[in-house]
Parts: sequence; structure tokens; C-alpha cells
Amino acid sequence: MSTWVSLVQNGRSLVELIGLPSIRSMHESEYLRMSWVKRNQNPNCRMLDWLRSMRLSMRSRPLRLRLDGSVTLRTSINDLLDQVRARDKGVWGTHQLGMVLRSLVGAKLRLSLPERAISVYGASVVDSISHREADFLVGETAIHVTAFPQERLMERCRTNIERGLHPIIVTLRERIGIVEALAENLSILDRVEFFDVDHFISHSIQVQSGFARERLESTVVQLVAEYNSIIDGCNANPSLKIRM
Repeated sequence: MSTWVSLVQNGRSLVELIGLPSIRSMHESEYLRMSWVKRNQNPNCRMLDWLRSMRLSMRSRPLRLRLDGSVTLRTSINDLLDQVRARDKGVWGTHQLGMVLRSLVGAKLRLSLPERAISVYGASVVDSISHREADFLVGETAIHVTAFPQERLMERCRTNIERGLHPIIVTLRERIGIVEALAENLSILDRVEFFDVDHFISHSIQVQSGFARERLESTVVQLVAEYNSIIDGCNANPSLKIRM
């Protein structure tokens, strides 16, 4: 049983990982179309039901941020993001990474700029619908936060530039090359700044702590409290809250 739990925790596709050919050949849509009675009569489906319930159970647990003196803060933040990546994978995966990124960046901005009103919108609010300049507008800076950069994001950055704003894109470390290529395609590479989210946040926390190790943990605690407040305010999945 521990092997199955391990598979679920790793967040990979359940059907892909199960060794039984009859289960491997079962498509998700076929499984979902089956009635509860038929599923209960099928031993393969019972195994899938159990695995699915295990994944849902693990997704209901809060995210964990571990402060370990043997690794950098940036590594700890990336480990937190890996937990969300794992939840987003698999046949019954979700897409929560974008919400987590926006909430982390929003918490970071609120902590760094307490005199400003920093609003964070839920995952259901789309920029093109709300006509917002960016995820965050701070002075003349338009901050865009994305886990999956696309060309339309670059078009928004070009619009920012035309309106006299300074666009910044915060994304995942592995997506930096993608956003730079997209910006180059629209000839705005030298007009947009790019940050990977773990560096963007960890550097801010270090500065906020005065680069003093004894103040680092308390600053992280403040960041987590602000982040959890944002998750509550956006009516997001409570399992996206962070526990230290």
C-alpha cells in the first residue's frame, strides 16, 4: 500500500503509473462515465477510486514551507511550488499554481509596501474581462504574474509600454526563457523586466530582514500570514494555505 501512496504523493498520472494493463488502457472519460454500481463491481475501478480518494485527501492538506538552515530560502520557496506542481499533475489534476504565484507576490508586495493598497484577485478573474492593466499596478509599474506565459501577455505588456507604464513579468524559473523569447518576438525584450518568482520573493524577504538571519524567520512568518489572508479573501481552496 505504501507504494500506491507514494505514487499518489508524487502527483503523477495514476493511469500512467498503474501496472495492470486493464487499468492502463482505461481512459479517464470511460471511468467517469461508469455508474457507481459498475465501478464498485470492477476491481480495477475500486483501485482507481481508492487512489483518487487518496489524492483528494492529500490535496486537502495545507502546503508546507520548511525553513532549513542547510538550504537557501529560495530553495525552500521552490520546494513549496513543487508541492503545488505535484497537485496540478495527473488525470484528476487541477490548476492552482497561478493562484499560488499571484498570492505569494501579492503578499510580498503588501509586506514591502504597507502604505499601499495591494489588491489580489481570485483565479476566476481574468485580466481581459476586468480590463485591468496587470495583476498588480504599483505606481507606474505593471506587474504580471503567470505560471503559463502566452503571447497575449506580451501584447498586454506592449499596451503597458504604450501607456507609459513599466511592465514586469514574474513567472516560474523554468519559464524565463519562454517569456524572453515571446518578448523578443514583439520587439519589446529591452522594455520588459523578468523575474523568477522564487528569487523575486526570497530577495525581498532578505532585504526586509536586513539580511539578518535572526530576523529572517519572523519576516517569513509575516509573509505566510499575509499570504493566508489573501487565500481567505479570494475564497480560494483552503488547502492552498501555507503551514510552517
